[in-house]
Amino acid sequence: MVAIKRAQLNRHSQGVDVTVMSSKGKANQFAPTWELVTGHKSGIIDDDSYAMAYGSLLKLVSQDTWDWLAEDCSVDGTVTLLCYCKDDKYCHTHLIALYAASSRPTLFTCDTNPPQSVLNTQWFASLS
Repeated sequence: MVAIKRAQLNRHSQGVDVTVMSSKGKANQFAPTWELVTGHKSGIIDDDSYAMAYGSLLKLVSQDTWDWLAEDCSVDGTVTLLCYCKDDKYCHTHLIALYAASSRPTLFTCDTNPPQSVLNTQWFASLS
């Protein structure tokens, strides 16, 4: 079982970059689209709409990529997802961790502390 954590991306961060700006290779499958990022930052896309749209993208991530995340990226049973967002902010890394723990419970656990804004989404309610 692999615990998914998150951290803010900086030059000293260690983990998997899952940002649309700088992710590479298989990690790019976890990156949101620019439209989602800019729409959410500008307020055009609210938290609920973002979570629903991003959740649809997570359904497209291949099983091979989930296995890669668990096997190749895990250090001591933990994988750290990196994004530019601060830890206490609404962020797609929380959505990844929650989705992974819900859809692949034998492979992943969520070890993030999602803010209430994530937990209040209809998308999160639909995971249960």
